Amino acid sequence: TGNCFEIEISDQICNGINLEVLALDGLHTGTTCRRHFSHRTEAYQLEKLSLRRVPQCIYEMPMLSVLHLSGNALIGSIPKDVKIGQKLSDLTLSYNRFTGEIPDAIQLHNWTILDLSYNSFSGVLSNKIDISTSTSLKLRINRLSGNVPKPLKDVEHIAILEGNIFNCNFDTKILPSSDNKSKSYRCGSDNLYLSLYVTFGIFIFFMIILVIK
Repeated sequence: TGNCFEIEISDQICNGINLEVLALDGLHTGTTCRRHFSHRTEAYQLEKLSLRRVPQCIYEMPMLSVLHLSGNALIGSIPKDVKIGQKLSDLTLSYNRFTGEIPDAIQLHNWTILDLSYNSFSGVLSNKIDISTSTSLKLRINRLSGNVPKPLKDVEHIAILEGNIFNCNFDTKILPSSDNKSKSYRCGSDNLYLSLYVTFGIFIFFMIILVIK
């Protein structure tokens, strides 16, 4: 808990072709490298923040089944042409600073666990997304938009709504029922339509006033 490693993942790690598990979560979040905002709260910021990128080859390692790199302030995007190793089934990149769209190679891969939450991924989710009902899928707190793909509706372990702006046209029944935000979620399209309705209502009101006069 007292470590303050500065993470830099070299391309050379991909030479370890027999590596099966790589778990480097929170290398720079030890208690000794935290500066608390106040003694009254547990909230803190890191004394030194070392921003690093992930080499593309790491996703393609042939024997790797588990890749955990959460909480390391990693930046950049995942290349669109990335290839995912056939054995990789558990990918956790939460609590970083990734941007850009989630590549099709990730959306169409068969995962046991996929956690990309608490980043800045944007764009839409593919209607062909390959997620089984038993997959654990976490995408909350990003910048995703568009429609929620139908294959996600019945996923049992899912958290994708919070912090994203999905469309649902006032019909929350199309949202993943197992997401604990499904009943209280305000869809992005709802906000847009409400604004249009209010604007149209005001316009009609003033038109009626003008006609009366």
